[in-house]
Amino acid sequence: MILPNKKLSLLLSLIMLSSCSGFDIFINGLDSEVFSPVSSYTSQDIEGLEELIAFLFAPLDADNEKVGINVRQQAVLVINRKDDLQDVTNRGKTYSWPEINFNRYSLIVGRIGMPETTYYLAKQKIAKESDHLVFYYELGNISGVASTISNRMCLFATLYHKLPDYPVEMVRWTGGK
Repeated sequence: MILPNKKLSLLLSLIMLSSCSGFDIFINGLDSEVFSPVSSYTSQDIEGLEELIAFLFAPLDADNEKVGINVRQQAVLVINRKDDLQDVTNRGKTYSWPEINFNRYSLIVGRIGMPETTYYLAKQKIAKESDHLVFYYELGNISGVASTISNRMCLFATLYHKLPDYPVEMVRWTGGK
């Protein structure tokens, strides 16, 4: 016989589990320290966000072109110093990053290839390993909309609580597939 308090506890546990996605359950099962985003920036928040992010990736793109790669690669950068961010001028207009307290926060900027036009960056978390960070992400898909294969890059900028200056590995969550 289940006691009334145990029934309530069991019911609450089942409700909590049913509200978690596979991504959340996977992340909660990691043995690493996991960081969640504090806030995300969009092009509505920062004018010229695409230009600012593209400027940060320009050295990586230039290195790729030197070795014959002319495709923009997926990548994530951890920015821990204001000196790493620069204003960008494009077509006579100057774009600037907002003020960020780098004593408390890290700025994560990245780009992820979208397989189809209806995909978007749905979730992200960072796990801290002993010598590197792992950027876990899940793509969402807008249903009921016509889609075509895409070579579009999703650019993003997200604040996290302070992270170490470790290399970053990217891992896409695909539902265990």
